[in-house]
Amino acid sequence: MKQLFLIRHGRAFAEEPGQLDLHRTLTEEGEQQVKEVVEQLCEHHIKPDLILCSPATRAMQTASLLAVGLGVLKEKIKSNSYLYEESLGQLIEIVRAIPNHCSTVFVVAHNPTLSWFATYLNNNQAIDLSTCGVFAVQFDVDSWDAITNTEVKGRVLLD
Repeated sequence: MKQLFLIRHGRAFAEEPGQLDLHRTLTEEGEQQVKEVVEQLCEHHIKPDLILCSPATRAMQTASLLAVGLGVLKEKIKSNSYLYEESLGQLIEIVRAIPNHCSTVFVVAHNPTLSWFATYLNNNQAIDLSTCGVFAVQFDVDSWDAITNTEVKGRVLLD
């Protein structure tokens, strides 16, 4: 059994003139959104074995706050540049390449790709993740490279 949590980063400041989108940071509201998600995950005793994260500052901040709040070592956060401007196909390949010793994995990244992936995993029923929205699925497989939208056992949306 594999569990995948697609988590959109918390609310971020708008891009300032001359600032790269990559360097946008979380607002106080965004930090609070992450704390609320941590509370919900703690209630269900959910701890990731791995956190895959976009290198964007707002996504890294979200991943760090999740790790600290859940008591997960920051070494379990792995930045992947493909999670910044990823395509749906790239995201599926990233997930299929997760080491099989990891049973519960968070992917912290961006829309629209996270919502597209959630929609794919939800039998193509539209999902639109808001900031710090979470879409969680369980796969009845032993290997990440075996996941498909037909292997989904359960779905949960925290939005």
